[in-house]
Amino acid sequence: MAYQEISDAFWNPVDPLLDPFKRKKSGGSPPVEFRCILNGIFSLLKTGCQWGHLPPCYGSKSTVHEHFQRWVQAGVFAEIFRVYAEEYQEAHGIEWTWQAMDGALMQAPVRGQAVCLADEALGRNPTDRGRSGSKMHLHVDQNGIPLGVTLVGANVHDSRLVSSTLVAAILPRPEPTPDQPQHLCLDKGYTISL
Repeated sequence: MAYQEISDAFWNPVDPLLDPFKRKKSGGSPPVEFRCILNGIFSLLKTGCQWGHLPPCYGSKSTVHEHFQRWVQAGVFAEIFRVYAEEYQEAHGIEWTWQAMDGALMQAPVRGQAVCLADEALGRNPTDRGRSGSKMHLHVDQNGIPLGVTLVGANVHDSRLVSSTLVAAILPRPEPTPDQPQHLCLDKGYTISL
């Protein structure tokens, strides 16, 4: 699967978000450009390769991974998500009438780990013989535009994620009215047996 480098149009609003992370002191090896690092992160996320197999054109795997960790902790990716959701809303408008939500289980790359860490969004996957895994829970509008996402351990039931995923929405949801109702489509996995 080929990865297309990020465009100037995408990069221009993102560049100011990374200003606080620019090196203040001189010395050492020359820093890798943030655009190159972000391209490496997006390439890894799109292709699914491991950090160790990241092409060297993006810088060393440790440099790219270190920046990824710092930017995640600082909320940079959430801010990128918000900026582009607002841009999409201005250009096309979010379709709130019909919304959908679902989760997907993912295997964690820590097979031998005995302890599942909640702060790392890991939990024993009930569909994979109790191995460590995560669940990504996504809320979209009727055109499939992402509105909110949560990441939890694989052992968390879908029905317990509706509220937290709605709260994680990157854009404020308008109040439904009789003229503009809102519907949330969920599958049978959200029912709880009594």
